[in-house]
Amino acid sequence: MKKLLLYLSRFHWQVIISVLIAAIFWAWLMLCDAGQASLAKLEISNYISVVTGLASIVALFCSVSFGFVLFQIQSAKSERLGAYSELKARLHSFHSWLSSLEDSVEKDVCMAMVFELEKLDLVDIPLTDYGQEYQEYIKAMDEGLGNKDKREFYLTSILYSGYIEQLLSRLGVISIRQIITKCFLDTLSKGFGLVGGLVLLLFISLVAFDSSMKAYIFSAAVFFCSGTLLLFLEFSYDVYRQYQEEIDFVGPDSESDSS
Repeated sequence: MKKLLLYLSRFHWQVIISVLIAAIFWAWLMLCDAGQASLAKLEISNYISVVTGLASIVALFCSVSFGFVLFQIQSAKSERLGAYSELKARLHSFHSWLSSLEDSVEKDVCMAMVFELEKLDLVDIPLTDYGQEYQEYIKAMDEGLGNKDKREFYLTSILYSGYIEQLLSRLGVISIRQIITKCFLDTLSKGFGLVGGLVLLLFISLVAFDSSMKAYIFSAAVFFCSGTLLLFLEFSYDVYRQYQEEIDFVGPDSESDSS
């Protein structure tokens, strides 16, 4: 089911499905007696009312989606800045603790790692590699934990470095969320495209509405109506996926048990 929803969220499949539905509707209007009878009853006033209502619904959807996307962008940005500020504060605490100690090889290894991490700007995060200094610290820590004289030092340093690693991981997750926000921007762009297409269709219908163009104009309306339904489905699926990521503490087994 998820794979089907994923396919229905892709732009080219949405266009193909909408075109097929509009083509089937056009064939029904042109080739079936019931369709021709229905086509004869259709008036431009009813047509304009339907298309205007559809355009209003899509425009309302775009306004709500814009607010949602703006909230997601601002929320991720604020959380990213907060995590980066906390990272700097933790690095400062780590640096202050190391400065209070006597000079030693262990201190120099930790200090080198802290200096490299303090150089990081917000644009440098997320990291795929913490650097050579971090690897040297990990190696020295593995060796030092087995030494009684160095064990206390490295256990204390783990308290600082462990929280710093958590913050770096958190910044990485937030960065991924910022990338995922593009999906909502794509959906919003499709909504604006539908509104523009419906406005253009209204203008064309006012200029060229006659008996020979009825089937084509109404089929075009069905195309935009199908696209609107698929757009709502895409947005609902994106929101559901966002919700699933926000409750990552709930495993799949827990969800299946609760259902």
